[in-house]
Amino acid sequence: PRPDANHDQEDDGVVLSIILEQHAKRSFILVLDGITFKELARAYLPIHIPLSFHG
Repeated sequence: PRPDANHDQEDDGVVLSIILEQHAKRSFILVLDGITFKELARAYLPIHIPLSFHG
C-alpha cells in the first residue's frame, strides 16, 4: 500500500505488467497508476522474460 493512499477509492494503487521488447530482446516491469493508468516507472530487467511467462 502507498503511504498516501486514499482508502475511499478502490483503484488507488498501482498496476504492474511485464513488457517484452521483442526487437531489443529485453524486458521491463511497467508501473501504472491504478486510477489514471499513466506510466509511473519502468524497471529494466537484466534478462528478457519470454512470452510464455505468466503467473
